[in-house]
Amino acid sequence: ELLILFFAVINISYAFFLKSSQIIKDNISQVNYIVDSLISKNIEFYIDEMHKIATYANYNYYIQQFLKNYSSMSEIEKLQVINKAVELLNSFTSMRDDIVNIIVFNKQGVLIKNNPERKFKKNFSMKMYEWFEKTDTDDIVISPPHTQDYIEYSNGQEVITLCSNIKNYDSDEVVGKILIDLNMEVLKKIVREVRLFKTGYVSIFDKDKNLIYSPYFDQSSKIVKLLPLNKFKNGVSIINFSHKSYLVCTKYSNLTKWVIVSIIPIDETSVTFYNMRNYIVLFTILLILLSVVITLGFTDKIINPLIKLANNMKQFGNKTTIEVPDYSAKDEIGVLYNAYLTMNKRIEELMAKLISEESEKRRIYLKSLENQINPHFLNNTLELIIWFASVKNYEGIITVVSALSKLLRIGMSKAEVVPLSVEIDHVRNYLLIQQMRYKNKISFIIDIPTEMLSIKIPKLTLQPVVENSIYHGLKNKEGEGLIKIMGKIVNNVAQIIVEDDGVGISPEMIEKILKEESDKDKIGLTNINKRLKLIFSEEYGISIESDGKSFTRVYINIPVMVGDRNE
Repeated sequence: ELLILFFAVINISYAFFLKSSQIIKDNISQVNYIVDSLISKNIEFYIDEMHKIATYANYNYYIQQFLKNYSSMSEIEKLQVINKAVELLNSFTSMRDDIVNIIVFNKQGVLIKNNPERKFKKNFSMKMYEWFEKTDTDDIVISPPHTQDYIEYSNGQEVITLCSNIKNYDSDEVVGKILIDLNMEVLKKIVREVRLFKTGYVSIFDKDKNLIYSPYFDQSSKIVKLLPLNKFKNGVSIINFSHKSYLVCTKYSNLTKWVIVSIIPIDETSVTFYNMRNYIVLFTILLILLSVVITLGFTDKIINPLIKLANNMKQFGNKTTIEVPDYSAKDEIGVLYNAYLTMNKRIEELMAKLISEESEKRRIYLKSLENQINPHFLNNTLELIIWFASVKNYEGIITVVSALSKLLRIGMSKAEVVPLSVEIDHVRNYLLIQQMRYKNKISFIIDIPTEMLSIKIPKLTLQPVVENSIYHGLKNKEGEGLIKIMGKIVNNVAQIIVEDDGVGISPEMIEKILKEESDKDKIGLTNINKRLKLIFSEEYGISIESDGKSFTRVYINIPVMVGDRNE
């Protein structure tokens, strides 16, 4: 019996050790993958902020004038436009210490900078940079780290540059370029703040395995060269280098086209396992020597906690939260419990942070969809007011300004959802403006049952649908067109129908819109469909009916909701 007990204890202990070791190693890999994801998102946040600045500059009136009409301006006009553009660029850099420089080029080679005192080097050509030349084919390019060789007295400051084309917002023609230099220290700080065990670290490479930044340039470059191609962009590998094994986790960023690589010596993740193995062997020997004088109940006190912990570890990958059994003893099993508890808590914290960031990203995305203002519509409305003024049509001015004021007031309100009556007023004001702009071209009928006017609907849902009817339905039709906005409730689903008697939409285009594959011209309908599904659920959204020749009906389906949600 003692011999059977001896072999049973050895087999159980060894099998448990191997299994628990493997589970813990797998969870460590998961921790590193989450860490890489968070680092990648932090880097993408900075790059995305630079992209937003470039986009804002693209639509600035003075920058557009500088790029489009500079050669035809008088010297006074040039000075005024440049001063206003510099003020805008300075407003960006004054709010962001991490932005080193912003430069705008026009096609004549004339440039403006946020700080005119920092001179651009004479006879220096940006074409020496490969990434600058890539903007001839790509609208946006992110450079690798480089020194500011094109600025005098820059002291060789290292930066990352976002280079973007600026387009004429009337014709979509490229009229210039904008360069935004981000201090390389921002990237270095993000990487240096990461702590992976004792000596583990994070490096950044481009998609061709060229090193962007690493605390240990030589070692990380050599280790990454050993990675198989199929695991370079996303994966977990064990690499043997210089008589030592390393756990290597990689994460690819679609925005920056960079790969985040975490490198951890395997022995740092395994030291607890080796100690545990020694404890188990020692414990087994002592158990055999004492088995003659102790009861089998003592054995149960040792084996049962181990089995419970092993079962708990097996459930870890299938559940969001795991409740670890209590174990207060300060023995070898207690060491394993404490190590597992620490790791479990760390993973839960990282997952909570990741979920919070995704939730905030979704909220910001929804907000951006509902607050879109078409600059072309605003520009055309202002031109209409100017025309009315020139012909002294004061009633027309009052009508248009009143409608525009109401339109902007609703658009700038903080409510995410509004009563359908408010949304109908918003669309009515929009249609009044378009009706005056396209005289004898558009008429409309609004027929919404009274009982539907209190139903809640996401703000700015109807306008993009009506706008699509005008620009893609009635604009290309001969003679006057009619838009009908109707409503009904079917099976506790509120249905708002926007119908026009324009040229229709082809079945192929309808399919692309609903599959979120539509062209830029139809992006409004795609965004509305996506937004309704995100706010409510997949069963809601829009459906489209058209014969492709003489009519189009867009059905907006939302739940019947009359509460105070998010007002």
